[in-house]
Amino acid sequence: MTEIIIRIEGMECGHCAKEVSEALSAINGARKIRISLEKAFARVVFDESVTGADQMIGALGAIGFKAVLSDS
Repeated sequence: MTEIIIRIEGMECGHCAKEVSEALSAINGARKIRISLEKAFARVVFDESVTGADQMIGALGAIGFKAVLSDS
């Protein structure tokens, strides 16, 4: 399993956080997702043999959020 942090621009309300959580949860291989609305990030644990950061960032882009991989 791999853990990453994705910074999400434009996630400003509870509804946005729910949309982000649902989009990431729908990705095959995503195992654990924690959303921080206050800090505008998602911490995701996933099976790297099934999916990757690019798929997650793409899924968030598809619902209107700019997302970037964070180094911390």
